[in-house]
Amino acid sequence: MPLDPTTRFRNILIILFCGFVSFPALGDQGVLQCDLFSGQLTKEGSQKSIEMRPKANKHCLTCDGGSCALKTWPENNTQEAAICKRLYCTPTSSPKEMFSDNSWGSFEADIFFEITKNGRGKFKSVVIKDKKVRVYKKEIEKTLTKYLRGVRFAPLKIDGEKFSVTNAVSGFEYVNRKTNPLQRDDY
Repeated sequence: MPLDPTTRFRNILIILFCGFVSFPALGDQGVLQCDLFSGQLTKEGSQKSIEMRPKANKHCLTCDGGSCALKTWPENNTQEAAICKRLYCTPTSSPKEMFSDNSWGSFEADIFFEITKNGRGKFKSVVIKDKKVRVYKKEIEKTLTKYLRGVRFAPLKIDGEKFSVTNAVSGFEYVNRKTNPLQRDDY
């Protein structure tokens, strides 16, 4: 007797989840956030990710032409969202430092980016949440563009063809050590 789509999907997610228990911080991800700054896949983790993707592609992605978009998950589906984010938008490597101490001050932002067909990060836009820092938006965009060029992801291949991921987003909090000396160990 065939399984209904919901049961089948949950079984696939359980299998994927079991395959990723070796990844650090799997449950720490937000529903819509990629892991751009909180961790990287190891070489072994990256290989497991690539192996698991064919089973999760139709559940995690919406593809059209040469690009795919990450599906949005309801807030009560945090495990499913965490697995999809881990499989498709957790870097394999990234530059060690993004911002040096500067006069901008500390700020929070949402960074919107693309993962190219070759697995590189490509800056799209930033939403800075702190009004006093918005005057530095052009400089912050320039820095993020440079940083994301150095971020690498496992390229997405479906049936031998490479695809980009167009709607990746990551939350970010920068603590300036000059303006917040008590938080020196945060970054």
